[in-house]
Amino acid sequence: MDRWKHRLTECHNASAVNLLRSYLDSRIDWKKSVVEKRCNSCGSRRSPEAKISCSSCELVVHYYCTRPKLQEKPVSWLCATCKQNEAKKIKEEAAGLRGAVKPNYKEDDGVSGDESDEEESDASGSEDDDDFFSKKPRRTTKRKGFSIFDDEVTEDKASRAKRAKVNKVAEDCLDLLSRVKSANRLYRALQAIPPGRATRRATPSSITSLEEGIPQYASLSSFAADLDSFFKYAHSYLEEHNERKMEDLENLLSELELDSIIKVN
Repeated sequence: MDRWKHRLTECHNASAVNLLRSYLDSRIDWKKSVVEKRCNSCGSRRSPEAKISCSSCELVVHYYCTRPKLQEKPVSWLCATCKQNEAKKIKEEAAGLRGAVKPNYKEDDGVSGDESDEEESDASGSEDDDDFFSKKPRRTTKRKGFSIFDDEVTEDKASRAKRAKVNKVAEDCLDLLSRVKSANRLYRALQAIPPGRATRRATPSSITSLEEGIPQYASLSSFAADLDSFFKYAHSYLEEHNERKMEDLENLLSELELDSIIKVN
């Protein structure tokens, strides 16, 4: 451009000036010029003399379309995005300078490097020895696996023993109840007795509920005690409502011998 200006000063007629103007016009890419670009704010190509271009990203706007609005056309201008990037870059550079690592000089305490290295190695060696003697022997994975297996076996044996005990108690209770059921007519009369309470303790609602609750009994004696309580309630009920079954009930009680079962178990 300076060379073109120098040539312009040497022109002595209009034809030479026109030739230089044509040459300059051919060298300009008008599609990329500010004159042909649309304003990024209003989208217009008008007023090319009022257009300004960002010095960093070449964004083109009318100077009166900027936010905040400029009062006159500046010589150099940065858009808001480029201003933020520039400020961020300056801030990062300043932070980098502040965070620069400074050399750390150790004071000479009169101990040579070899001696200090030996002292450090001795100290680390003593710490390793202390750690070695303080550590307890670990339990190997294999032994741990066997212990888990042993626990499972022990638990399984205990559960089987418990189930066997429960099954044995249930069998004994059912056997005792079957002796009651053997007296068919009396058993039907006992089933017809409405729920009630004994004079001393609460009893099951019926003979049927006694049978249904057999799996919950832990011993034959507890079942025999509840059965005896129910029979006492049944005795008082039959004495008032069905005297003909009183003799059958007394015979059944003498055969069952519930007192002996309660005492033995």
